[in-house]
Amino acid sequence: MSDDRLVAVVTGANRGIGKAIVRHLLLQTEKPLIVYLTARNMDRGQAAFDELRREQLRGGGDALHNELRLHQLDVLDIDSIQTFIDYLTLMHGEQSIDILVNNAGGVVKRALPADPQTAATRAAAASPAAPETTPETTVVRTCDADTAFKTVHMNYFSAVNMTSWALPHMRRHGRVVFMVTALAHLGIFSGDLPRVLTSDELNLNGLHIIENG
Repeated sequence: MSDDRLVAVVTGANRGIGKAIVRHLLLQTEKPLIVYLTARNMDRGQAAFDELRREQLRGGGDALHNELRLHQLDVLDIDSIQTFIDYLTLMHGEQSIDILVNNAGGVVKRALPADPQTAATRAAAASPAAPETTPETTVVRTCDADTAFKTVHMNYFSAVNMTSWALPHMRRHGRVVFMVTALAHLGIFSGDLPRVLTSDELNLNGLHIIENG
């Protein structure tokens, strides 16, 4: 296999949209690809890798020219990002990334002790084979303004950090793709924010200031 294959990286690719993107990339036949399925949890990443690899082998044809690879990556951990980038440069050279899909994201969850009566009801309704549930061990998920801010903050800086580390190693024709929620559409915002965010003068420092509110 020649070394002119394109290198594609998909973050958070062990499930959902990320896994679907990897599946689609493996099916394309226009140009041979090396597709990196990255995941924070390697057990889940390996399961997704095995599933997609089986699908690829069953499909056969020109799509077999594409190579699927698995690598651990936690976009919330700078050391993990650096380790992955170092691996890419070792395997493919200093400028080696053609496609970066920033898909990894998450939701900050705040757990609180559940109401004792509610917990007791859930415990009584549990299957006999299920572990015993007590008021002390039962939690409920809550979301308030602080939790929402931390979630947006986490997802913003994880994408910024991953992209900042990858950009020096992108090829000239490389592309960076950001997967975002529909709630990020500028049309839902009022005031000056849409104008500020679409300004040609906005830079990364300006984005940081907006994000930190």
